[in-house]
Amino acid sequence: MNHCLLVASNAKIANPSWHVIEDAVRGLGVPASNDTVILQAPDGELPWLTIGGKKSERFQLTIEERPAQALVLIDPSQPDEHVEVTFPFCEWDVISARRLVGLDDVLTAAKRYFENGDAHPGLSWKQIGKGLGG
Repeated sequence: MNHCLLVASNAKIANPSWHVIEDAVRGLGVPASNDTVILQAPDGELPWLTIGGKKSERFQLTIEERPAQALVLIDPSQPDEHVEVTFPFCEWDVISARRLVGLDDVLTAAKRYFENGDAHPGLSWKQIGKGLGG
């Protein structure tokens, strides 16, 4: 996945370094900055990784595997309650608090995806989407 496209702050950067990606993630939620960081193949096809945030220093990370199916990074230590969130592009939803994760886990997952193109096996994931009980 090292040959990827970073989409952040209304810019597209071909073949970014890990440090450029990390800076974009750390910049989430800062006024006049990006609302979402996306890592995708240069052709724009699935799969891709999306990071949104940050709500009280918490982020959302999703790996879109195929249309209507995704892996969502979760924090199982969070209470099983629902919170209101606003997604980029003004979409509002109520999601599990477990889907809001800390920066360290987000960076670990993003780096693994950047280097290997898959989900980090040492983190907690939930599969969501059509037919998956998401």
